[in-house]
Amino acid sequence: MADLGLCLYDDRGDPDGLPGDRRGASHGGRIHGGEVTAVDVRHHFEEHAEHYAERVAPFFAITYEYLARWSTGLPSPARVLDVACGDGRVAAVLAAQRHQVIACDRSAPLLERAAGPRIRLLHADAHALPLRKGCVDAVVCNLGVQFFARPVVALREMGRVVVSGGPIVVTVPEKPSVRPQAPHAIVAQLNEAGLRMCDQLSLSVSVRVMDVTTLVAVWKVEMSTLRELAEGSESDLVELAQTLLDQDDGSITLPLKFSAYHCVAGHS
Repeated sequence: MADLGLCLYDDRGDPDGLPGDRRGASHGGRIHGGEVTAVDVRHHFEEHAEHYAERVAPFFAITYEYLARWSTGLPSPARVLDVACGDGRVAAVLAAQRHQVIACDRSAPLLERAAGPRIRLLHADAHALPLRKGCVDAVVCNLGVQFFARPVVALREMGRVVVSGGPIVVTVPEKPSVRPQAPHAIVAQLNEAGLRMCDQLSLSVSVRVMDVTTLVAVWKVEMSTLRELAEGSESDLVELAQTLLDQDDGSITLPLKFSAYHCVAGHS
């Protein structure tokens, strides 16, 4: 496998090695890229970075464990791009399997938390990745697509930077309230992006919340970025209130469900 630093930047049509909005500069273990999304959710995650990392991210452990198992089937070491990496929990489990990881996110505070052995940080927008075509062996995007302003564009970028036939795994919440689209929308988006879906698996777990601070942190991350919050929030609030009333000790049990979509990309 080629050295990680030799194939990062897309060099099409720009004297500095990057075309237009993909221009960036490398600083040690960090790479800075362009940021071009129309709807900016970065501020939300930067504002709640600490709560997300400490209180919310652990709730998604089932997805980290699943991706860790999946990565054992990759040639080792593989170069894996983690898109919308957040605080780096998926990047860490991939690196623990001795893969070389490029951890990419728009939120600098969250990205700082992703630093670690065999992890290269990429501060960039998923809609315009500053990476060469076919420069990574695999791509993962864990619970990030629902926050993208243009998911098809971001998915197409993932297909561009992975080797032809390389695996792409995208996970999304199954609960409709946490993403403003129908459950089948991700399949249409994958198809439109030119990715061929090979498999789809469901992951489910029940988690227990004992304090209101954690509940509020989860609620903010899941709900505050929705474009159609006003239309969908009332039923969710009623459901939450009923759950609260059912617990004698004041705790809340939240059923969480996720879907993992396995795809491959082909370059023309």
